[in-house]
Amino acid sequence: MTLIISAIFLWANFNLLLSKILLTYNYNGAFFVWILGIPIIITFIRVLQKNKEKIINQDIQFLATPQEIDEMMFCFLTLIDNNLNNREEEILFKGYIIGHEANCLFIDCPLKNVKRLMEEQTHNSLNDIFAVNSTIYHEFLTYINKVYVIGLLKFPKSTALRLSYALFLCDFLKLKTTAKNELENVEKDNPPLNEQFIVFRYKKIIMEEQDTNPTDDTDLVSGIAYDSHFRQCKNFILETAKNFYDFWGALSENENTDMTKLNNIGLKINQGLRSVNLHWGRMQHYKANEPKAIKMYASFVRDILNNKDKSKELMGLTTKVLEMENENFDIEYDDDFADGKIIMYCSSENVLIKLLINLIINLI
Repeated sequence: MTLIISAIFLWANFNLLLSKILLTYNYNGAFFVWILGIPIIITFIRVLQKNKEKIINQDIQFLATPQEIDEMMFCFLTLIDNNLNNREEEILFKGYIIGHEANCLFIDCPLKNVKRLMEEQTHNSLNDIFAVNSTIYHEFLTYINKVYVIGLLKFPKSTALRLSYALFLCDFLKLKTTAKNELENVEKDNPPLNEQFIVFRYKKIIMEEQDTNPTDDTDLVSGIAYDSHFRQCKNFILETAKNFYDFWGALSENENTDMTKLNNIGLKINQGLRSVNLHWGRMQHYKANEPKAIKMYASFVRDILNNKDKSKELMGLTTKVLEMENENFDIEYDDDFADGKIIMYCSSENVLIKLLINLIINLI
């Protein structure tokens, strides 16, 4: 609606300007032209919006040309720029994330984390909401980056798509060195003259910025990836703890136990534990032996896996890391659920709630 009102306002100003120019010719048709143009403008904008929705909801595997992928990326970028200021864009943005999260088969998809952050927004303060919006923005950019990579694997010889990816790296992710490498790859494929001009211009800008402020993109990329895996690992730990609590509650019911419910919860627990270990391993790949991450994983091992010896070993490693910052210690951890079996530690006392509360306190 905001876009339609703005377009009608612009159309009215154009007609006023035309009337002013043709004032000496006794031009009196401005009002009628303005009225006739309104339904055309509304129809045109509605068609554009429906076309945008159609492009966004397409599966990248079924896109037939690089131009279609480029159009999808453009729609994604306008979506994250406008969703905070435009109600219709916000609905489209959230609808896409919810629909993709429901159908995506990849556990580490960035949009799964975006959905969790969106659900947490209603319970956060104003300052926290700004921080969450910034995180959502970066997670969605990570997703766009993955889609670009998939598109380039599908169309490796498309200079237009690779050039678009290079500009995305430069302007949005601020990865100047990586963008420069992609621009050099575009040059190798003999692009048309207009693309050669863009490549030359951006390479010159990047080299001037690097000469003025030399930086290394590798640390930035590793930092973004590490933060993403840390958040997802934390979310899966909390989700697994909740599933354990539900499993215990269903198991301790006095009446007949619903085995189907127990089986479904057990599958969620198994998947959650595998996801925790997956993201923990990737965190160690980017930043080995980070004290905050070790403390979080040690709490998980102690309170959920009930492995106190391993937890003490990890916490001892934290102390060593803090004392000897210049040395690296490789962490070896056991995948307690590699065989797909769920281990349940029970006792006569109901201590699970205390363990979950203690775990959440350690994660905060």
